Amino acid sequence: MSSPFAVTTCRLWFCVLCAVCAVRAAADPPETRVELEPYVTAVLQGGVKLYVECALPSGDGREILGRLMANSGDWRFFLDRSMVRIPYSRLNPATQRRALQALFSQDSVDVRGWRHVVTVDGPDGAESPFALAEWLTGRGTHASQFRLENGSGLPEGPLRKGMVLIMPYAFLLPHMRPVAGSGDSPQVSAPVPQASHDVASVPLNDVKQNESESEGSPPATADKPNSSAEPPPPPVEEAVSTEPDTTAPQSAGGESSGLSSSSGNLLTYGQDKKGRYAEYRLQSGESLYTAVVIRFTDIREHKEILKACDEIMRRSGIRDINRMPAGQRVRIPLDMLSAEYLPEDAPQRQEFEEVRQKARALRGKTPRTRNLKGVVVVIDPGHGGVDPGTKWGDLYEDEVVYDMACRLKEILETRSAAKTYMTMLDESQQYVPVSSRKFSHDSDEYVLVTPKYHNTDKDKSVQLRSARANYIYRQELKAGTPAEKMVFVSIHVDSIQNPQVRGTTVYVPAARLLGAVRTPSGSFKELKDVPAAHFSRDQAQTHEAMSRNLAEQIVLALRKSAPPIATLSHGDPVRNTIRNEKGNFVPWVLKHNLIPNRVLVETANIQNAVDRSLLSDPVWRQRYAEALYTALCRYFE
Repeated sequence: MSSPFAVTTCRLWFCVLCAVCAVRAAADPPETRVELEPYVTAVLQGGVKLYVECALPSGDGREILGRLMANSGDWRFFLDRSMVRIPYSRLNPATQRRALQALFSQDSVDVRGWRHVVTVDGPDGAESPFALAEWLTGRGTHASQFRLENGSGLPEGPLRKGMVLIMPYAFLLPHMRPVAGSGDSPQVSAPVPQASHDVASVPLNDVKQNESESEGSPPATADKPNSSAEPPPPPVEEAVSTEPDTTAPQSAGGESSGLSSSSGNLLTYGQDKKGRYAEYRLQSGESLYTAVVIRFTDIREHKEILKACDEIMRRSGIRDINRMPAGQRVRIPLDMLSAEYLPEDAPQRQEFEEVRQKARALRGKTPRTRNLKGVVVVIDPGHGGVDPGTKWGDLYEDEVVYDMACRLKEILETRSAAKTYMTMLDESQQYVPVSSRKFSHDSDEYVLVTPKYHNTDKDKSVQLRSARANYIYRQELKAGTPAEKMVFVSIHVDSIQNPQVRGTTVYVPAARLLGAVRTPSGSFKELKDVPAAHFSRDQAQTHEAMSRNLAEQIVLALRKSAPPIATLSHGDPVRNTIRNEKGNFVPWVLKHNLIPNRVLVETANIQNAVDRSLLSDPVWRQRYAEALYTALCRYFE
């Protein structure tokens, strides 16, 4: 017979056990599971944690994991496991989209953006605008751009089941946009798979594993068919709504625009007493500096940006730049716009479209080679010697980009069959990457002409680097290397004096500004007996088109890096000119350069705290070099 003490003790432990189980049950967040394919299940926990679970069959799981992960080689890390959870951030773009559409079966996407229906709420777990924005746009901070279906902003407090949110098209990552060429209505995405809280079989969505590079406009409407197989993605961070504006802007004097833009419906055009203008409506929280000047023009010098802001304020009748409401009409003088944002009847816009069309036509004609066999890559680290470039504290542009150039050189020479050349040599560092987070400026950099030139004059240094590139081009042509298999990559750090601007900009040579190729004077071998060279209109357009295709592969590789590497946060990350007080120009190393595939990569903005932190991180610099290598491989494969 049990003693009263023993019975009481057993009852006490039973109560404690029940309480623990109840607490654990209450703490377990709600979970949605949907089978994507055999062995592969998409899981949503608590409305905010998303991953893919793989029950690996006996044997090698390489084939399954390789199809799902952003870096297909990462399957090696999971060989000793029978069950694998892959975080959303490590999934490739196609799998990310499949998982989202499977778990949120009521969602859809069209030219307005991604329409999301909230399905998880409650005290144990609720959906988060931050998490949704992270999944759809790559940035949780874009949560502020969500709108309710009626156009109003999100109310305060948690999201509730049944609420419908819209993330505007322009913010969506390229692989979250409507599927092009699928045969569906241009304004409605392919049907999304059905999801439930029970495990169910879900058909694969018709999304391509490897997206082609593409241009920046929403899918074409029925009366304006798209001639390309896939529309090139607009910038991920372009902070605008792409809903068409059917109202014609009116000036104070009653002038009507009568013109609409094909630039993603961002701009409308009109005329007032001062001439023609483009009109943009500010979104909530936007500024003239970033949302207008950085996005729609090629102006990059701080003082010139401020002058442009003042001119736009006067033209738009804005009295207080700090009190501009959402929907504020902003008039931008046409002569201030980048070519791609001009009206369709503008000659510069027409030439821009010609080049873009030529770029599409050339994509299928790029020489194909495995492992970059027969490809020549000229790597040009910017600045050096007496010219440190831009700097911030113990970060010096010339030291940072030289390290990135050495990393790219090392990757190409150890993993590919490409032939590499450098335009510069740091005599103390040689070509060895460094793990430094802080740098000290030295001046022992030389341009590798013959004899080598110590960088004591920054203008002469720039001219000699393009001369070296042209010498390499002519020597390789004599050796039988096709011009189309030569690449020039100049690596730099940007300095846009607004801390909100971040990410990579890739410059290509504007065809309309190419002409005679100038060779500097001097006694260097690379400058002797140089034949005169001049770009015809067709050659100039071909070079810009080829360079654009390479630039778009770089942007794509950066965005597909795991985690993604930011591209320009405001506007198109691929540009072909820079504008200063004297007008538009092309950097010397791109303008006076014979290599057809040539880009200048501004890797990050040193004025932005996040970019600055990344530039100082050797792991990030290595990842950036890896992305450049990936872009080169994809360009030639």
